[in-house]
Amino acid sequence: MTKRYSNTGKLNEHPFVKDILRDAMKVSMALQVKGTVFKVDAKYKRDPTSAEFYCIGTGSSIAHLMGICQQMEHSVLYFSSFTPTKKMKEAGITRHSHLLYCIENYIIRTQSMYDRVLRLVDKVFYLYNPTHLISHELIISNSHILNSDIPSKLKAIRKCIKDYYRDRNEIMHERQYLESDLRRLEGYTILLDKEPFKNDKYFMMDVKDMTREIIKGKTNTFTSVNKNVLNAIADLFDALFKKYQSQLKILEAIYGKMEMVTQ
Repeated sequence: MTKRYSNTGKLNEHPFVKDILRDAMKVSMALQVKGTVFKVDAKYKRDPTSAEFYCIGTGSSIAHLMGICQQMEHSVLYFSSFTPTKKMKEAGITRHSHLLYCIENYIIRTQSMYDRVLRLVDKVFYLYNPTHLISHELIISNSHILNSDIPSKLKAIRKCIKDYYRDRNEIMHERQYLESDLRRLEGYTILLDKEPFKNDKYFMMDVKDMTREIIKGKTNTFTSVNKNVLNAIADLFDALFKKYQSQLKILEAIYGKMEMVTQ
């Protein structure tokens, strides 16, 4: 039975993630100048060999992918966490604007996640295309990838987030996210500060109920998407791990064994 991954923490235990992050850290610690390991631009005592560069680059790519997956999980929690300060209220931050911000951020991150998936595949297959040129079409058209099961794995991940592709582009380039329930909440939120609604407890209860329903719906939907994404990524990891191991053996055979710290 295929193992199921319900959250990012569990996916971090996947052998592909554990082994590569461990090896990448050991190689980095062996090569980097003391005191620069956690700097953005760490300094190396010498240039990494091709095998070491491959290991470090793949490890970095995995770390960034896992980071965006965790952000997608956290986005769901942000929906129900809203305690505005006085300064936030003065700035006009309402329950509606907070929800809209969280939803838009989640939608944008779904595509960022897939972009990082593509970059990981590029790294593992030792393609090293220019970052700004990497796209779904470029990756799946590569002959090495085309003759593997990677395209079907990518298609499965893409299918999980296909409903948000158009929304993401509209948010980034055209307008804010539009949805009838959110528009209605926006209108009601405006009325909360106006007579005769501002002191109407029944009206305020309606607004709270409406907000709860939106939060419940988005929480259920995004949680389901996250779980589907993680399991689709896990299937991709299964396939990539074999390729990584074989590619690393080739590079070490040509350029020598990687230098790693021993602990």
